[in-house]
Amino acid sequence: MHPLAAVVVAGWVLGAVDGALAGAPKSRGAVILFSAVLGSVATFLIALPVWLGATLASRVGPVRRLIDKLRAKLSPSSDHEAQLRLYAFGLAALAVAAFVSLAAAFVFPKLFDLQELDLAKQLAVVAVAVLVASSLVGALIVARGARAAVTALDRRGVLRVPWPHALAFLLFVTIPVFSTVYPFLRRYAGMLGVARDAGFGGLVSIAALQLYLALRSVPARLATRGAAAIAVVGLGAAIGVGALAKKNATTFAAAEGSAVASLGARAARWLTDFDRDGASSLFGGRDCAPFDGKRAPTRPEIPGNGLDEDCNGSDSVGRGQLGDLVRFSDALKGKQVRPYNVVWILMETVRADHVSALGYGKPTMPYLDKLAKESLVFTRAYSQSSATVLSVPSMLSGIDTGMATWSKAAGHPQMDSGPMLAERLKGKGYKTGFVIDTYLKRNFLSIQRGFDDVILAEPDNKPKNNRPRRNLISNAKASDFLAKVKPGEEFFLLVYYPDQHSPYTRHKDVDASKFEKGELGDYDTELAFADQQIRALVETLKARPSLWENTVLVVTADHGEEFGEHGGDRHAVTCYDEVVHVPLFVRVPGVPGQRVEQRVALVDIVPTILELVGLRDGTDNLSGQSLLVPTLRSDKIDPARPIFCNIASITSKLGTFFRRSVRTDKYTLIHDFNEGKFSLFDAEKDRGEQQDVSGAGEHGAAFANLKAVLEASLTGNLRDHTKMSGQAAPVEAMDDAPDDP
Repeated sequence: MHPLAAVVVAGWVLGAVDGALAGAPKSRGAVILFSAVLGSVATFLIALPVWLGATLASRVGPVRRLIDKLRAKLSPSSDHEAQLRLYAFGLAALAVAAFVSLAAAFVFPKLFDLQELDLAKQLAVVAVAVLVASSLVGALIVARGARAAVTALDRRGVLRVPWPHALAFLLFVTIPVFSTVYPFLRRYAGMLGVARDAGFGGLVSIAALQLYLALRSVPARLATRGAAAIAVVGLGAAIGVGALAKKNATTFAAAEGSAVASLGARAARWLTDFDRDGASSLFGGRDCAPFDGKRAPTRPEIPGNGLDEDCNGSDSVGRGQLGDLVRFSDALKGKQVRPYNVVWILMETVRADHVSALGYGKPTMPYLDKLAKESLVFTRAYSQSSATVLSVPSMLSGIDTGMATWSKAAGHPQMDSGPMLAERLKGKGYKTGFVIDTYLKRNFLSIQRGFDDVILAEPDNKPKNNRPRRNLISNAKASDFLAKVKPGEEFFLLVYYPDQHSPYTRHKDVDASKFEKGELGDYDTELAFADQQIRALVETLKARPSLWENTVLVVTADHGEEFGEHGGDRHAVTCYDEVVHVPLFVRVPGVPGQRVEQRVALVDIVPTILELVGLRDGTDNLSGQSLLVPTLRSDKIDPARPIFCNIASITSKLGTFFRRSVRTDKYTLIHDFNEGKFSLFDAEKDRGEQQDVSGAGEHGAAFANLKAVLEASLTGNLRDHTKMSGQAAPVEAMDDAPDDP
């Protein structure tokens, strides 16, 4: 059999197996078929240049002699001792592979907890290299000990020497590798990046060699005809799947959940992107104009020019679908509008339904319970993303993630829209300070615009992350900033509390007896620890009445956290309620505390502060409305106001995806952009968003309306998140800002 034919068959088999494990039950057969074909596409495209290169190189004398030696090695040997050495090495490889698999199962979940995604990816690749090298060395060492056992078995006649070479390869190479490496690659495929593709390429090579060894005794004429048939069937199947992908988007997307099929689909889309605009009209690419580079799903729509640039089916972004929000309440009078100081406490990873002041049955944040009595408590506040990298720039600018312009610098998206709140306040003479951790300071450049002092809240200058008890340092740095504020000097202080991010610590300074054992209890303990630090900072402010009586206090979180509600954990992957519903407390001097049940967004914080301090110029680009509207002017509330979430894959750690949602009082619509799948939830009856009602006829009108609203909201360039390039807008004075004033 021709080597390329063997590779195609190996791709079919591996893709089918991968698809069977990844596919949806309702369309499992079609998913397996699509995965098998895409797997063969991937393996063929990998093997073709290798085969061509080897064919050309074989014409060179030294290379030819090396190939002859390798063929001799692969031929059955009559050397009894050589066969025993092979068996000993095979047994050793099995034992070592089992041990290495256990080690990998311990190491890689730890890497998933790292907040620094790029670091996790690099460490994962290093870990794979170390594990592979240690496996080879370990197998050689253990083989010496296994030799005695093999010799004893040989003397008893248990071993057959020599075995058929294909059988020996199956027992000592194919089965051990696939039983250990394949599950590992499936579990951590998204995290490994290039190492993943190389790993699956290695598996295909082993499978193809196994097939070649098993079939090399087939007569030449039959092998030639078989290879030709495989080529014809493979090419026809690839063309068919490419053409059917658009009509079977859900099935194709499910098949692409297979890492092997995903590799094939990406390669096929790249090959069939004829106008090189980053999208193909085949293999799920959704390009409506395959030969026009100005039209693609990643292109922004220019309404009214007669062209459908973004391939959404119309020459409009449907802005009218969004409605017009009343920006400010106009309910403040006289001295209620003045240059307030602003202290904004930003907590990492706090979901609303685990905050005791919002109804959680355990005392996670008792000080916030007390603070709630003098604050505006927004019980239904939503972040605009479940990832810090998107949510924080959005809330600090007041611009929705899907409506903003983004570029990429320091390996992360940076918001080019603006200005940021710190820039606005600094322009009015405010002293500005941002207490921040290493990860945000090094990677999130755009959120540092406008700050006089970017203050590092770390115990040292080492580039590490996920260290517990940094909230204490955040408070110390914040207190130092406040101590340096001159009498009568207006200031804006943003204080970031990072400790709630996984992995969670069960702090000994917190009474955790009322929290359950395990990860959920550890998370609750982190919230209680954060509550202690909020208490310390707020009481510091209260100890200086001249500050407190003129300070607006904001307490919120960048996003929530999932604990299996939708089959996953952590955050930065979905837009479900548990990862975007966050606490929001706003204390305004002179405004009585109250609970506000109206839905609000974190992009509403900036217009709230601007209304309070009297800075209304240049606010037409804001996406939110002042929180004083639902608080003081309920007659101006739009009950149908849509609130959006966007989450995109920033690194390959969790694969490539783009997911969005829109929420109203009655419904939540979630859209998986890559899969083309919509899910509709009845928000009044199903707050947990578990029952998809998109197929129910009574919800049809709402479904169509929300789809239009969701499409209308994507006016920025986040849809092209995998191709962001260039540098973000300059970060004002960042390089000169002291780390530790």
